[in-house]
Amino acid sequence: MAHIGATWNDLCGLTSDGTPLCWGPAGAGTNGTGSVGAPQTQLLGLRTSHNIACGMTGSTGAVCWGVFGPGPALPVPSGLIQVAATGGGACGLKQDGSPVCSPALSQPDPLAPMSTIGAGEGFACGLREQDHSVTCWGGENPQDPILTPPPGPFVDLRAYAGSACAIDAAGNLQCWGTFLNDHGQPIPPMNPPGQFVAFGVGLGFGCGILANGTLSCWGDNSEGQASPPPGLPGP
Repeated sequence: MAHIGATWNDLCGLTSDGTPLCWGPAGAGTNGTGSVGAPQTQLLGLRTSHNIACGMTGSTGAVCWGVFGPGPALPVPSGLIQVAATGGGACGLKQDGSPVCSPALSQPDPLAPMSTIGAGEGFACGLREQDHSVTCWGGENPQDPILTPPPGPFVDLRAYAGSACAIDAAGNLQCWGTFLNDHGQPIPPMNPPGQFVAFGVGLGFGCGILANGTLSCWGDNSEGQASPPPGLPGP
């Protein structure tokens, strides 16, 4: 499994042939073989947030769908090389590395070329090509903690709800933003130990692919969301 992403209570990844494989609560729109409403096509990449998943279908093609069931088509900007789901739309990178979001966020999209983009509820973060630092925009207000990422440098980036995480040069996860449950309490652990090459984070849980190819999951497992299906390599 080379790509992995988390929705509200589910994890989805792409198998070696690009087929989605999902696990989590049985009623959350996944059945162990793919997401309800997912396109019947092989995907080249996967990004998720809240109850939305997005994937690349070609060099500049992207598609998004709701993982809780079929619904109206989600707005996806055209001509993208990478796409990330927000709560009600998508952000992506154009061929020149510049970001674009649909619908637009509360702050203008930065002009700096980026190599990776992640998006959450009303915000997006991008990994700058020049210095591998992270910049975030949008948010509820200028003091939103999601707008203050750690200095980096980083090699990969994901975002979810009001938080974001990135893999630094040593393979460690660093996270920032708002990590609160429905009762306003912190959700630990959000910086799990290990050397990661890919990961996905959801509401109080996450899973990552370690450097040795195994899966490591942490956090809330009340509905099986942190328990990969049998047959996948564990730590």
